[in-house]
Amino acid sequence: MTKSPRFTPARIIIILTLLSAGLFTYLRSHYRELVLDEITYQYVIETDHYKGFFLDPILHNRIETLSDVFRSQVNHYIYGNGRALVHIIEQIFSGVLPMELYFVLGAFMMMGLIVATIRLCVPTVQRQNPLWWLATTIAIMYLFPYIHRIWYSINYSCNYLIPALLGTVVLLFFKQMENHTPRKWQMFFIATLSFLFGATHEGFSIPLGGGLFFYYLINRKEFLRCGWCIVIPMYLGILSMLLSPGNWARAASTQAEYVSPIVTLITHISVGISWLVEVPMFWVMIFAIFAAKVFYKISLKALLKTERLISTLSLSLLCGLVFYIIIYAYSYAYTSLALFMLFITLRIFVSIPYRLNLSCRRLITISSALLGLFIISQGLIAKDSRLMAMYQRDMIERYIASESGVVLNDPPKLPFYTHPFVTIWPIYRNYPINELPFSAAYSEYRKGCYILNPQEYEVVTGNINKFEKCPGGTPFVQAGRYFWAELDSLGADTSGFVFNYFPVDFYHRNAPLILRFRFALSPDRYPLTEYATADTVKLGHKDFVIIPIPEIRKVKAITRK
Repeated sequence: MTKSPRFTPARIIIILTLLSAGLFTYLRSHYRELVLDEITYQYVIETDHYKGFFLDPILHNRIETLSDVFRSQVNHYIYGNGRALVHIIEQIFSGVLPMELYFVLGAFMMMGLIVATIRLCVPTVQRQNPLWWLATTIAIMYLFPYIHRIWYSINYSCNYLIPALLGTVVLLFFKQMENHTPRKWQMFFIATLSFLFGATHEGFSIPLGGGLFFYYLINRKEFLRCGWCIVIPMYLGILSMLLSPGNWARAASTQAEYVSPIVTLITHISVGISWLVEVPMFWVMIFAIFAAKVFYKISLKALLKTERLISTLSLSLLCGLVFYIIIYAYSYAYTSLALFMLFITLRIFVSIPYRLNLSCRRLITISSALLGLFIISQGLIAKDSRLMAMYQRDMIERYIASESGVVLNDPPKLPFYTHPFVTIWPIYRNYPINELPFSAAYSEYRKGCYILNPQEYEVVTGNINKFEKCPGGTPFVQAGRYFWAELDSLGADTSGFVFNYFPVDFYHRNAPLILRFRFALSPDRYPLTEYATADTVKLGHKDFVIIPIPEIRKVKAITRK
């Protein structure tokens, strides 16, 4: 009996696909400067209230030992959130172990996620087809939300790549239980893994836990036989996360003023659907359902009845969407739903009956061409990631050298084919919370962080008169996220400034959708004036008075009280 060759052209393409995915995951992680939460988790979190976790200058002692990590995570669990497991990992690699080691680990986790996805969704007889491996890799690295950072930032990787891998492995065990009951030691291993997955990230564990709950509610005999070793530990992990005092502190601090429940529901549904349709994987799944129905007469309803995995994933997808609508989640939270969509899409496509000779030249040619395009694309993205990282490092050095903390934000212009996939410096936003970690890490809070684009940078070069002054009789101009005025032009008194706002309405551009509804329903609740807090900063040989620009309200004029 002749054995099949170990390294066929198809297997070589599969190996190269995996190695390429791991290599480019490492390179895109390596060519990044730390920002925002990545800086924060390099320090011991020392606070005694929820808002202090995000707003107060609390970053003083860097993580150096495991005891520092433990002390930090106790405070994080009490005042931050319950994702202690992933944040322990992040803080260990941010201070105790080299962060570069985590980037290597992230590359292997990416390869593990691809392998686990193939084993979960593709039957054994089709696993030697390199097109499935390429399609899976391309989907994970191009079609997920927040794709420029979701797998490559250490913070996002811990919060999304780790639970994605654990959740896929848990589903793999769930699928295998369909045919045989695991042994006792296997049940213990599965239970441990399920608990760890449940404690990683609520955006993954709650949707999947909900899908499994409803599946086993319908199929109670399977639950009693062996399903309990997945569901019960998973829910214990979820509870350990959700019962964190930090979660309740966060919920209490973000409670908004009363608005009609119907308006809130409509707003949340609108926002949830808008984020959903922006996920590229969603449209790929819709295409798969449409193609299976139209061209092969395979209905999703029939697959739901016959495919245990598809029915569970569909329930998880629905639970996740409802959960995200309730909590008013952001785009990157939809990563878990994109993963479920990928699983469903693969299961639909592998269920389509077809015959394809795996040794045919056409298959190898198509796979080789796709792999070549993938490598070229990822190479260009890695090159521009390096370019952006070099610019960010230069920006940090300019900040350190700056006397006042003012730096020019003029990043390189990236081509359209790499721009969506490269991390752009995210600190240039209209609220100060993002500037605190930057100031802590590079100046130990000795100076603020004032980031301006080239036009706004004219303020620091003495050309403030070129800007249009704000109405109201005071000489303030808008530049960056501050109003600026030369101290000499204001006299000795630098206090007593008042914002005069434009009336609020539904079309207010800076406001989230739910606030627009509130504006429209109760504009009288929003006063037209408010006291402004000013500060002073020295730029070169001149002193300036600066006032932070309000995040939502649009300023009509700045006056004296």
